Order: sequence, then C-alpha cells, then structure tokens
Amino acid sequence: MTAPVADPSAARPAAKPPGILRVAFRMWRTRIGLLIAIVLAFVALFGRWFAPYGEQEPIGIPFTKAGQTRLPSRFGSADVGLDVWSRFLYGGRPILIAAVLSTLLALVVGGIVGLTAAYNRRRLDGFLMRVMDIILAMPQIIIALVVLSMFGGVELFGGWGLLLGPLLVRLAKEALVISREARDPATASPQVETTSPS
Repeated sequence: MTAPVADPSAARPAAKPPGILRVAFRMWRTRIGLLIAIVLAFVALFGRWFAPYGEQEPIGIPFTKAGQTRLPSRFGSADVGLDVWSRFLYGGRPILIAAVLSTLLALVVGGIVGLTAAYNRRRLDGFLMRVMDIILAMPQIIIALVVLSMFGGVELFGGWGLLLGPLLVRLAKEALVISREARDPATASPQVETTSPS
C-alpha cells in the first residue's frame, strides 16, 4: 500500500497581491502623468533661473508682439512692458507654494473641525455642519478673486484652503463616525423606521 503523495502546490503560501502603487506604475498613463507633473514642478521651482529678464524688468512698450519690442523676446511684452516668458517662469513658484499651503491648511482645519463635530454630535455637530454648508454654497471663484484683490497672490492660499476645508470636514467626520459605529454599535445614530400603509 503506497502513501498518498502530497500536492506541492498546496503547501505554497498564497502570493501577496501587488500594492496599489505597483499596479499604478505599471500603467503608461500613470508614468506619463507623473512625468508631466515632475516637469511642471521643475519649471515652477527653478524656472526663474532660466528667465531671460528680471521679474520687474521692462523690455519695451506694453502689449507688443514678439520681434517688435526694444529687447529680444519670444512672446512679446505684457502690461507695464514686462516680458511674457519671464513672467511665466517667475510666476510658477508662488502658485505652487499657494497650492501646497492651501491643501495643508485645509487638511489641518478640516480634520480638526470634522473630528470635533464627530465627537460632539449632540452639541456642535449641527452648528458646524451648517457653517460648512454655508461656505460650500458660496461661489468659490468669487471668493478667490476677492481674497486675491484684498491680500495679493501668495495669501490666496488662505482663501482657497477655506474653500477646500468643508469637503475635508465632511470626510473626516464621516470616517470617524463610521469607525466608531463599527466598534461600538451603541453609538450609532438611531434610524427612522418607516411603515408602509396597509
């Protein structure tokens, strides 16, 4: 009588599924998008070192086509006679800094307010959520233009972070509420029962 032969494939542990980043980097669209983002970030951070003229250096009469300015220019002059290409290269860094700061501000403020609303669902939840609804109801472009006209370019991150905050408030609150209800069903909000008419 022969002993049963064990299947070698059964003893092998199951292969670990690839992570999200590994799967994403296998796609060409991810690689192309990452390359474009790196190029734009490089131009925004270091573009001023390649600018042919200074940030406030005039090259001729305002709004003049290329080839007709007092100094050589690729795309002509803008308002106040500044070089268009130089302004483009100088303007990338403030925009990138404002985008990063506004996102960080929205994450910090939105997380704090969302967690506060989730832990105080009886007292502060309704009030904080109504304030967030009012901010979401405002036209974002108009608020950004008002902040830009009042404070300037880099300070725009404060207004933009204020606009992004309510979205993150809701995400933080719902994530914490779902986590608490999963661990302790007694904290779940009561559901309204509806009865169908007989």
